[in-house]
Amino acid sequence: MSRTFRLVAPLVGVIILIFVSSTMSYEQQDIRSVLSQFPGSEFLETLFSPVAFTYGGRLISVDNLGLVTFIEFFIRKGMHVFVFGLLAFLLFRLLYGFNVNVFRSSLFSFLFVVGFAVIDEVRQFFHPDRSGMWQDVVLDSFGAMLGIVFALWFYKRKE
Repeated sequence: MSRTFRLVAPLVGVIILIFVSSTMSYEQQDIRSVLSQFPGSEFLETLFSPVAFTYGGRLISVDNLGLVTFIEFFIRKGMHVFVFGLLAFLLFRLLYGFNVNVFRSSLFSFLFVVGFAVIDEVRQFFHPDRSGMWQDVVLDSFGAMLGIVFALWFYKRKE
């Protein structure tokens, strides 16, 4: 397998994953039925009942959403951070692998991922079963920063 393919294929795979998942309806991605089967709901409900905040104009709390939807919210938003962080890491890896300096690799990776997040949320805004949110772009941007920080740590450690 060529070096270029090893650097490009995972990046393209993550881009396709984001594209496909953002075209799916909420119902197609709903994992609440799986989460409801896990034991320990009384403990988790007691643990998380004091947590309440607003996200996208909606109150996020166990009382308002129920425990399963509350947990699913954190999983969904955590995936935003993880997947866009992975995208930034893989883009940094590609650029750095082709001898682009660290600053340019970091800057381009961050700007590309933020731009991609904006485009993704705009696409979701026009999808009938989705809602594009600027708050998700903020999460995606945070994920991009984490991905780049991890890449910097990883490559510094490797050298």
